[in-house]
Amino acid sequence: MVDVVTREEFDELRSDVGEIKSTLNNHVLSTLEVHGHALNAHGEILKEHGETLKEHGETLKEHGERLDCIDEHLDALEVGQRGLQDELHLVKDGVDAIRAHFGV
Repeated sequence: MVDVVTREEFDELRSDVGEIKSTLNNHVLSTLEVHGHALNAHGEILKEHGETLKEHGETLKEHGERLDCIDEHLDALEVGQRGLQDELHLVKDGVDAIRAHFGV
């Protein structure tokens, strides 16, 4: 046997369905809004982290350039040291020659 629904009961059910639908829509909208705010906040955090990483990258680049300069200076010091060693040998040879000449 089939239950018969009156027009009044049908309208009441339709109203209940409308309220449920409205409640669900409001819940979905508020949830989307909350998640939207959370995503924006995370986006800002990621942006800040990106800027920090960029700054660190620039700092590392500067440090690398400084290390290159230090390396060049060390090379120049090594060349200078070899030049001084050569001159020291010349001076020593000159002193030895003077001693030999004067019998000292």
